[in-house]
Amino acid sequence: MWGMSAVAVPREQERSDSELMEALRADDSEAARALYTRHRRVAFDLAARRLGIAEEAEAVTHDAFLKTFDAVRRDRSDKIRSFRAFLLTVTRNLTTDRLRRRGRTVSDAHAPEGACPPPDLLRVEVGRLREAMDALPPRLREIVDLRYTEGLSFRQIASQLGISRNGAFTRHTRAIASLRDAFDAPREA
Repeated sequence: MWGMSAVAVPREQERSDSELMEALRADDSEAARALYTRHRRVAFDLAARRLGIAEEAEAVTHDAFLKTFDAVRRDRSDKIRSFRAFLLTVTRNLTTDRLRRRGRTVSDAHAPEGACPPPDLLRVEVGRLREAMDALPPRLREIVDLRYTEGLSFRQIASQLGISRNGAFTRHTRAIASLRDAFDAPREA
């Protein structure tokens, strides 16, 4: 067609995260670069939201990628099914460590753009919600993060985690029930 030129798509953009992780295990630096480019923003946003300081969030993002790359290289049994989910878990853990070193359990950071918690949870204190989230088992916390921070559908969550859509929905239901229980429990004075 006139006026249209073919645009070459870099090979790394065509490859799935799973293919890039395989290449990373073979020490392919282009695969590491592609994974970093693809997932840097989401990891940084999570760190920045939790820490509230961009410089700290950048450092945590860097450390999270190094730890995730190292874990993928050592993972010969393919236990890491989702690069993004694993990276976000590492990022969350590193931010939690930083907050603890500061003597805090929650961040004063603003809620992320586009994140929308379930309507019945809008009334709760942000600090209590974050504490309840931190208390969730990692696989339930991951579902809530993917659903409300990332805005993914249950189908997308299932695909990313390598589980069924019903499995994603069931984990989400359990996570929300656990969060509700945390808010129904009497607060310690």
